[in-house]
Amino acid sequence: MDRNRYKRLLRESFRLNRGRLADGDYVLYLRPGCRWEGFAEAERDFLDLCQKAGALKS
Repeated sequence: MDRNRYKRLLRESFRLNRGRLADGDYVLYLRPGCRWEGFAEAERDFLDLCQKAGALKS
């Protein structure tokens, strides 16, 4: 997949899970080497990162 496809997957993950996130501004950058196969992996990694950052609502 290309970088634009990964960005679309990340934006969609954010859009669908916006209600689960704490209020605030979010800036996300894709690092080189991203190897998602599809949306499920992108969403899983996105939510895992938000959990680690403490950005998910209780």
